[in-house]
Amino acid sequence: MHVWLRVHFLPAALKFVSTGLDVCCLTLLLMVADGPRSALIVGYFLIPVLAGLRFQLRLVWFATFGAMLGYVWLLAGRFGSRARGTCACRGITSSSS
Repeated sequence: MHVWLRVHFLPAALKFVSTGLDVCCLTLLLMVADGPRSALIVGYFLIPVLAGLRFQLRLVWFATFGAMLGYVWLLAGRFGSRARGTCACRGITSSSS
């Protein structure tokens, strides 16, 4: 580990890994919470802003793309669960008749 820190191998990738984990943790937290209607949704705007403090354009693009992907995942999960629930109810009623 010390050798990696000395040659700066780990810190270059660590920025992207930690930003990706921030997006994943926020998405999981919002899935448990109220979803897209939660006040925590502001966190998706904060992740690219905080990545901009490192002054690396690739990291800002990565954080922006990750935040957009997390929000789309959150929306797809919310609407997908509604559609699955409706289909499951129809399947139960149609098979019992």
